[in-house]
Amino acid sequence: MTRARMRLCAALIVFFCAAVLARHSISAELKIPVGDEAFDRPNLVFGSEATAELCARVPHAAWVTVDGKGDCIRYYPANLSGSRNPDVLVYVPGDTTLLTLGNNYRVNIEPAYLKQSPAKLEALVAGWSKDAGRPYIYLTRPGSHGSSGNHQYRKQPRETALLTATLDTIKAKYGIERFHMTGQSGGGYVTAAMLTRRSDIGCASIASGSTALMKRAAEQGRTVDNTGLPDPYDPVSHIARIPRNPEPKIIILSDPLDARVSFSSQLYYVTQLRQAGYNPLHVIALANGNDRHDLAAKGRVALRRCVHGISFERIRAELENTELATTVTKG
Repeated sequence: MTRARMRLCAALIVFFCAAVLARHSISAELKIPVGDEAFDRPNLVFGSEATAELCARVPHAAWVTVDGKGDCIRYYPANLSGSRNPDVLVYVPGDTTLLTLGNNYRVNIEPAYLKQSPAKLEALVAGWSKDAGRPYIYLTRPGSHGSSGNHQYRKQPRETALLTATLDTIKAKYGIERFHMTGQSGGGYVTAAMLTRRSDIGCASIASGSTALMKRAAEQGRTVDNTGLPDPYDPVSHIARIPRNPEPKIIILSDPLDARVSFSSQLYYVTQLRQAGYNPLHVIALANGNDRHDLAAKGRVALRRCVHGISFERIRAELENTELATTVTKG
């Protein structure tokens, strides 16, 4: 079998598995964990449904409708005043499930997700808010962390539309003027997508972000995104929609040895931004974990520094790993 045919077969397998999951998954009613209660596993893997009435019982949630269907998107705020909040920082988590292909198709849950709870997220975001000296929001994605929807359909246009509408709802409720966003991996994807959909983002920090989905897929010999679904909302394809006046301050953090999201796909996003006339800061940083993928904490530091008006030069000096950056330059 030729290499081209092997790649085609692999792509078809991924797509077929996603279709099987879609046909046989049964969405249940959204569970509402509070305090130290764990997030519901079936809700994460198979999806969940909600109504406006049910959503009204969820602490800090927005009921938003896209394509005629409503979803309940939960968020965890810290230090928001009741009426006016000029600048609010937002963190978006990465993908909480991974696809595994083999003799049997299954969805693997990220181990860290199983240890989370509403109380732990509330404590995290309270600490981030204290460090930043600004209100902070942990924005969840459809199908995870207590939000309705199906997380297996992430990176599709509907996810982007739902989160755009959620931010609109939060903005109106709390009198927010500007959002400043950061996200890790799939959360970096959401941040990049929001840049193409909103004119109210001041600073954006993208850590190990999946920002060039089809570039990454092509590198892996696939014709579909790693979710197995066709036609994702690919941020790099919509760069021209990013506002220019004022231009958001965009920071991308990458580890050249990232084993999950290729450095080349992250660099491609940076290159496309620059070719389109934008001026992002690209920081070459040392990531945590054996897979050299976790730059979430550094992403939050970069966002905090940006919001406080620290120059790109100083942010680079604080966060960049000189040895790694030299290697890339020589590369």
